[in-house]
Amino acid sequence: MKYDSEKHHLDLGFGNCHNGNCLECLKADEGVGCLNIPPEGFAAFQELMAIASKKILDCYDDDKKFFLNFIMDVTPHCDCLGMVQPQIVPDIGIVGGRDIVAVEEASLDLVRDAQFLVDQLPPYLKHVSGDESLHPFQRIWGPYKDPYLVNEYGEKLGLGSRKYELVEILPASETKDMKPGKHSFEDQATFY
Repeated sequence: MKYDSEKHHLDLGFGNCHNGNCLECLKADEGVGCLNIPPEGFAAFQELMAIASKKILDCYDDDKKFFLNFIMDVTPHCDCLGMVQPQIVPDIGIVGGRDIVAVEEASLDLVRDAQFLVDQLPPYLKHVSGDESLHPFQRIWGPYKDPYLVNEYGEKLGLGSRKYELVEILPASETKDMKPGKHSFEDQATFY
């Protein structure tokens, strides 16, 4: 942080910032008034994700679209990091449907309603909120990072509806004692 007393302006070097998840800088600035982190900056990314999704999905016929979310091994970071991470909620299942916004909304709601596994969070996530009214992703990454915003923007763009009905197809009570199918799989790659 660097403070310019003439301009009464605080400049933050975000290199050591936790992506705005703790907002401790705002607490430190309380009563001083030289720091402002507008939530619109976080919302802009969500809006751009919805716009990009629409651009891509507009390339396909509606009858060719079906969306699946595998709500298993939900971790604090995107799985694109390519490293093993602990789960933040127990495995939930699979959500599918033809409406991408409804699938996403249902998935987020299921994660929100699941048990938040705070004890499994990596120790480098030091600023996890204890506010249980927040979605687990907001508790980890800060209140400004609302995961539902992308769905709001998607709905406004005509990608689908945030309203959904969950229909359980194979509940765990029916599948827990099922024996696996007798399939034959390759034991090594045959495409060489």
